[in-house]
Amino acid sequence: MTVASGAPIYEFGGFRLHLRQRLLFSSDNQPVALSPRAFETLVVLVEQAGEMLDKSELMRKVWPKAVVEENSLNQCITQLRRALGERPGEHRFIVTEPGRGYRFVAEVRAVSAPSATPAEPVMKTPAATPTGAVSEPAPASRHASPTPLTAVRTSIAVLPLANLTRDPEKEYFGDGMAEELINMLTRVPGLRVPARTSSFAYKGRQVDVRQIARDLGVDALLEGSVRSAGDRIRLTVQLVDGRSGYHIWSQNYDRDLRDLFALQDELAGAIVQAVRDKLNATVDVVTQGPPAQDVEAYQLYLRGRALMERGTPENLHRAVEMLRQAMARDPNFARAHSAIGLANWVAFFLNYPVPNPLGEAEREARRALALDPRLAEAHGVLGTVYAARLDWLKADASLRAAQALAENDAFTLTQHPLHVSLAMGHCRQAAQDIEAAHRLAPANFLVAGRLGSVHLVSGSPEAETLKYLDLAVDLGYPRTLDPMPIMYGLLAQRAARYAEAANHLVQDSSIKALAGENAVRLALDALAGRGTKAEAIAALRAVESNAAPRTVVYNGLGVVCWLYALLGALDPAYESVNRVLDEMARSGPVWAFPGGLWLPEMRSFRQDPRFQTLVARLGLLPYWEKFGPPDNCELRGGRLICH
Repeated sequence: MTVASGAPIYEFGGFRLHLRQRLLFSSDNQPVALSPRAFETLVVLVEQAGEMLDKSELMRKVWPKAVVEENSLNQCITQLRRALGERPGEHRFIVTEPGRGYRFVAEVRAVSAPSATPAEPVMKTPAATPTGAVSEPAPASRHASPTPLTAVRTSIAVLPLANLTRDPEKEYFGDGMAEELINMLTRVPGLRVPARTSSFAYKGRQVDVRQIARDLGVDALLEGSVRSAGDRIRLTVQLVDGRSGYHIWSQNYDRDLRDLFALQDELAGAIVQAVRDKLNATVDVVTQGPPAQDVEAYQLYLRGRALMERGTPENLHRAVEMLRQAMARDPNFARAHSAIGLANWVAFFLNYPVPNPLGEAEREARRALALDPRLAEAHGVLGTVYAARLDWLKADASLRAAQALAENDAFTLTQHPLHVSLAMGHCRQAAQDIEAAHRLAPANFLVAGRLGSVHLVSGSPEAETLKYLDLAVDLGYPRTLDPMPIMYGLLAQRAARYAEAANHLVQDSSIKALAGENAVRLALDALAGRGTKAEAIAALRAVESNAAPRTVVYNGLGVVCWLYALLGALDPAYESVNRVLDEMARSGPVWAFPGGLWLPEMRSFRQDPRFQTLVARLGLLPYWEKFGPPDNCELRGGRLICH
């Protein structure tokens, strides 16, 4: 390799590696998401292309001030091979020298970078970094060089700020302030800050701050309150020691609302200074650009996000209106575009009457990423859109990009295992990944519920699955809210508690939408020996034939298909699933999640010869050919054989 002096760009195998902006571009000029350490590993390999690099040497260069195990390096190499498109057994880029290290074998060309152009803007603030790869945490000064992370880090959790204004409609403001502090402090080198998913799980719950600190594994917590009156805001914050529970620093702020962004910047700096003084930590003061260019646009955004969390069609519609008002005031407000994309995805998922929700979700997510390619949420929206369209390789890439950009956000970390790994039958990997997310946010009911669902599909013992489903309910997930009735019903059926199973299943909204309560009870009675299978099958067929095509909810037909399989009626089971796919082919996607195919009860369904045609229609084979077949299955000559 011939290296141009100071060259910041390397080209190899259709890829371009930009050192100055920490970007890896694919051959079609799209950014490739990499975690910080995977990016550094690639840089070291590329800069010494052709040379055998000892594992210990690689680890010293990638983790210069930390002691890590060899498994950390192995994970980086695995991520790089996946990002570069290497299949198992291929060695187009990275060759393993058994027992020694790695060698980068692709031909590398170093080129000089042109001056910054609109396509390659110069970075001015961490938030504006145009990359699908992940940079190290942003430096304290917007013009300073990144500081390597040390092995020992200080940690602080930011709790929701209490709303002392007697107007519940102002609740959004305290939440928004706390979330912005999380975003800002996350970028401080040497400071670990749990994501909103983790810390906001304690909102409204009476939990000792020391317990919260233990749950989240942090040294300190930031709590406080906010009060607004007209154009004035009063903010009180306290830093609390995570071990003793005592306040170690507090501060009051009284400001004009027009100075909100300056207040956020000042507050973040004061918190970092308090961490340095009170916790004897080596961290830097943080400075970054404002979240929007207009304070009113930012407030509209916060109000819209708060409405989205209320979950009704009316609130979702109002949320989108506010977010569009925010974009009208600030057309370059990337987060507002991303939030509209998410709102449209939710409308699609919940079958709300919104025109072309998937198309709108994709369009707004792409607009958001054009403005800020580091928005993990927008990558996540794109990934779930691709999953809904059964484009699994694109879903995989987008959801992995989201994970790499939000490594401490438990909810984001559950997206890939739920929407891709579980759908592909990689149940063990899905369980492992969601368990890791649950450790980051042990009090988040959505994460606990998702962990329960993956244990259910995997066929884990009832006690293990119930532990997480019951935890989700205890943390605030309504027992009768979808998909809890289905999950509790499946568990009860598995234990031959058929009456209990029926009582759970008929509470599911999708069963009600299909007017399928009586058919479900007949099926469970037949399984219990209290009725005939023929009568139950006839009732299930009648439910399907009466369902309007676009009001079909997949969970409902999923349960119907599962009941057919239990009753030994595989012909109508296949007709049921194919009906969903036929409707998708005619008029666009419906939420057809294939994770239920891997339930233990569906074994006879999977072993039927028609399963080969079904998985082809679902578009699963290309994914398996690249990343391996489902658990307990193998690919033979393009056919899936499940044991």
